[in-house]
Amino acid sequence: MKASTTLKTLRVIGDIPVQIRDLGSMVILDEPAEEIIDICLRIDDLSWRVFRNMVILEGVLFENIIYKGTDGIVYHQPEEIPFIQNIEVPGLAPGLRLPNKVIVPVQDPSGTIDVETFVTELDVGFFFTPPFTVEQDVLARLLLKVSRIEQLEVFINGVNGIFRFNCPITRSPGC
Repeated sequence: MKASTTLKTLRVIGDIPVQIRDLGSMVILDEPAEEIIDICLRIDDLSWRVFRNMVILEGVLFENIIYKGTDGIVYHQPEEIPFIQNIEVPGLAPGLRLPNKVIVPVQDPSGTIDVETFVTELDVGFFFTPPFTVEQDVLARLLLKVSRIEQLEVFINGVNGIFRFNCPITRSPGC
């Protein structure tokens, strides 16, 4: 007995490395400092917008500067560095893919396009000029993975869960 069903799957459009840099920014500390103990980094409020052949990535590099004051007390000072990055993704077209390969534009691409971001590196280098000034270079590397959500018709023969796709095997993208 053969049964037909649809299978929702992700087809990767692109894996793009992204680099965000903030070079030479100056931070004035609230309290006079003797030494910088550590600078902790993270990325907050990461969001994306999809356009034809482009993804706009927005977020905030949040850093927490931990330092020892001249009075011997350990202080911390939070800083936020907003960023926006335009990333080219060739072949990206938000919308629905129909069996005859017509792409229908949609208002909200979140139902047809999946965007994932993976942080691969967060690093900061700094030069401290006592007692108040920290000059820093911040680097963030991310991997942006853009996929299209597609439905494929599959046939299941009912024996050991074996199935086959209802499309010819070709070298062209898509079925």
